[in-house]
Amino acid sequence: MCAALVRHKIGYTIVRWIRATQEGRLAAAALNGSTMRDVVSRGCPQGGVLSPLLWCLFVDDLIARLNGGSIHTQGYTDDIRLLVVGKFPNTISGLMQWAHNTVETWCDEVGLSANPDKNELVDFTRKRKLLASLNLIS
Repeated sequence: MCAALVRHKIGYTIVRWIRATQEGRLAAAALNGSTMRDVVSRGCPQGGVLSPLLWCLFVDDLIARLNGGSIHTQGYTDDIRLLVVGKFPNTISGLMQWAHNTVETWCDEVGLSANPDKNELVDFTRKRKLLASLNLIS
């Protein structure tokens, strides 16, 4: 995440401050009277005021890679939606496969993974144009 902040030209002092707020956090989970605690070294705290902004800055690189041509990408927090537009099913399929491969490559680079159980593909047809929307949720 700090590398993404630097790419967006966030000042060194702010990057250090954000890093300090992210490191050494303690997460706890309780079930049936039993509690587990562990130190969290990555990610944004749920409900954190800066968490959505930090995630958007982090995922911006992926969105920039995907956008262009017939692929339109939108993202907010951990939701990413792709819209592919074309005239032929093979074209749409090829673009979606390229987008999927791009997401996998990016996830490998940053140490994340996309949950295949939360992905959806919706096909639309509209007079001579085919659209496909893929919702990727981390």
